[in-house]
Amino acid sequence: MIREYVPYLSRALDNEGKKDYYEDKLNFLDEIVPDAAKEVFIKQGQLLDDVKMIDYTKGGDWKVLVATLMARYQLSYEDAEDLLHSLGDFRPTIKRDMMQAIIHKKNQRELEQASYTFQLPISLAVLTHITRHRMHSLMVPDFEHEEEYREIFANNKLMMEQFKEAGVRDEDLVYFYLAGNACNITTTMNARSLEWISRMRSCNKAQWEIRGLVNKMVAHAKKVSPLIGEGLGPTCEVLGYCPEGKDSCKARGVVVLSKKKDE
Repeated sequence: MIREYVPYLSRALDNEGKKDYYEDKLNFLDEIVPDAAKEVFIKQGQLLDDVKMIDYTKGGDWKVLVATLMARYQLSYEDAEDLLHSLGDFRPTIKRDMMQAIIHKKNQRELEQASYTFQLPISLAVLTHITRHRMHSLMVPDFEHEEEYREIFANNKLMMEQFKEAGVRDEDLVYFYLAGNACNITTTMNARSLEWISRMRSCNKAQWEIRGLVNKMVAHAKKVSPLIGEGLGPTCEVLGYCPEGKDSCKARGVVVLSKKKDE
């Protein structure tokens, strides 16, 4: 029936029947990498000390603004650059004004012209939060080493007991049940995705671990793209209102919502 009514899926069905379709195509690496080196890599496969920015779009602010002029006036890259330079003579604050307009507009495709690559040390609890954001290229390592995995769980249980004895609340201890394993993940996201993630995950009401990670990601991005960085952070800081209504943390003393939602 599938082949008859949706023939474009026939190729996928044919692939399912191939014996090597699900085989690891990178297994040749295991034969090339010396056994001694593999042991070193496994031992060094520990969590990073902190969030690390691996790469980013150089001159991200500039590229976003130039791309805006290219799309709006159908200019070449070189002509758009010249125009942006000349606009500064008419309006000294043109670059910030343009970026603020992009940050506050409904369609923010321009922000997708800049991207950032991070390596993040996370627990399984945070992996579920990050995976929910689909507009980024997430790479998660395989978990194959059973002995090491069991050791991690044992140490995790001991730490949970220590935290409990120290008076940590049960609602925070629950994360130990999800954090039996931890790993370093790598992801690349454009500025628009980072902005969207920061809206929710930098919020004081976000889970504390993901909030800490995203705040550090935002800090890294702000250093290399200061104008884009003005649009990164929780909604209350960037847009001046809180979408949480009566559940707002009231960190800034504002709960501004549309009347329709309030009603």
